Amino acid sequence: MENLKAPRCVKPLAMEKIAECRIHYLSDASQAAYGVTAYPRVVDMKGKIQCHLLLAKSRLAPIKSVPIPRLELTVATLSIKLDNMIRRDLELPVGESVFWTDSMTVLKYINNDNKRYQTFVANKVATIRDGSTPSQWSYVDTKSNPADEASRGLSANELLDDHRWLHGPEFLKREEAELPATPALHMKVPDNDSEVKKVQTCLAQMGQVISVIDRLLERGSSWHRLKDVA
Repeated sequence: MENLKAPRCVKPLAMEKIAECRIHYLSDASQAAYGVTAYPRVVDMKGKIQCHLLLAKSRLAPIKSVPIPRLELTVATLSIKLDNMIRRDLELPVGESVFWTDSMTVLKYINNDNKRYQTFVANKVATIRDGSTPSQWSYVDTKSNPADEASRGLSANELLDDHRWLHGPEFLKREEAELPATPALHMKVPDNDSEVKKVQTCLAQMGQVISVIDRLLERGSSWHRLKDVA
């Protein structure tokens, strides 16, 4: 590990005045652990792009088995918490953050506006949408996601050879217009999803209540006849 070197300067001295700085967060989860990585993408006035690891956070998955979509949603909320912390401490002008996940289920949950979730998912989605908008979330394929290293682990030798962990996925070095787009998949959460609250329909039937007086009025055609009946 003594051979591992990481650049710590967010804006290298060789760069011109900063034109844009956006932080990209990539998250991933497995049954063993989940983690998120943060990469500031700094662009100077000449269009030179600088990107490397700023911060990473990983946690072990709960001992009790938890479905992967819930773990992916949990690490997505961790991305929001890291974004709040970095924005508070970083002294550079930071534009809108970008969040990446390789879980289409998480993207569906975040983009949903018409279904109610179970409490766990509802709370996580509320945290995510309090700290970001659905348009800030995008899909990244697993092969390009450096957070995969945080969720599955690496040996020391593998880490030394792993370029994307320290410098981020290759697409962050490209122009903004060349960043990968989220697949045009159906983003509606299916009704049979286990995290969607089932709509319970309650049917009620109103019966007609007829009093004794009403019955008498139905039988009698005149006041005098009603008095005789009574």
